[in-house]
Amino acid sequence: MQRSEQWRRKFISNENDLRMAEIRLKLSEHTTKQKQLDLELECVKRQTVEHILTTTNRSLLSLSLSSPQSSDNLTDLAYYSDFLNNRIKILDISSFENQSIHNS
Repeated sequence: MQRSEQWRRKFISNENDLRMAEIRLKLSEHTTKQKQLDLELECVKRQTVEHILTTTNRSLLSLSLSSPQSSDNLTDLAYYSDFLNNRIKILDISSFENQSIHNS
């Protein structure tokens, strides 16, 4: 009787180990998918800001060439361009930090 009880306990222990391994694997897969989604989101954010920055810089150049009298608009666009450049730097830093965290 004692031998069969030992086998039963060992079997239950092995079953529990298998269940825990399956749970860890599912968590790992979920974490990997989430990391990938986070990185893709950072990429989309950066591309969007780059597109807006390019459009802003084109408008700034066009406006400065066409009418030097509109200095208020030029100043506003220049500030906006600086803001977007800073936003790209922040996105780059954020992306780098996310990659560092996800890789550790």
